[in-house]
Amino acid sequence: MLDEGWRDCDPDEFLQDRCNEVPFLPGAVYHFVATSAAPPAVGLLVGDSLVRPRSAAGRGRSRRVPFESVHGLTLTGLNHLDLLNHPSICEKLSEWLGGANAPAPSTALNPPGIGP
Repeated sequence: MLDEGWRDCDPDEFLQDRCNEVPFLPGAVYHFVATSAAPPAVGLLVGDSLVRPRSAAGRGRSRRVPFESVHGLTLTGLNHLDLLNHPSICEKLSEWLGGANAPAPSTALNPPGIGP
């Protein structure tokens, strides 16, 4: 998100596409996590109730983000908020960050009332 995409804009024009393309930093590796709240066939349409898997993976209708598929994780049967502390995501983040010896996720790090 860039300032130019929202600064001095009418807040009632929320459907106006004001996105600006921002290139990836050279040498950086970018990752994505996508999910769908429904089985795969239906999940492609409804996504996780906020974002469709194709969009999360950078393959939207109007723009493409150059994610490499090997740097992504797509899950099913989860909604958007389930992504916050799902064990599969914690494991994948540890792998991506090179932490093969990282400790297992602890529920002590989760907010009260929210489990893994």
